[in-house]
Amino acid sequence: MPKDSRSGLEIYAYVAKSAGLVSIRDDGTTWVNSGSKWKRYSHLKDGADLGQWKERKAAVYATLEPWQKGVKSVPTTATLERWMDDGICKTPSGHRVEPDGHGPDGSPSWLLLLGMI
Repeated sequence: MPKDSRSGLEIYAYVAKSAGLVSIRDDGTTWVNSGSKWKRYSHLKDGADLGQWKERKAAVYATLEPWQKGVKSVPTTATLERWMDDGICKTPSGHRVEPDGHGPDGSPSWLLLLGMI
């Protein structure tokens, strides 16, 4: 997850469609990694209530599909390119599918998920 020492502790991590990995931190920041590196996506505005923000994030997390939770890394660019050439790709839950396919759990291929096809 983000290595920025100013960043708080992770409270939620998941994979989001067309975004990659998302890390929700207890300091009110949201980080996204779409394959190359972590970038701060958003932060809690000054004066906003951190408790309410955490409740909203928890509500969103509760609506996610099981395959979206527990993913720890995004495939490398080289791996994604190889999958495009091979015609076989993996999903975030590890199923082998066609590049434009979905696994039995409904998870899309990484190429679809990251908006590469």
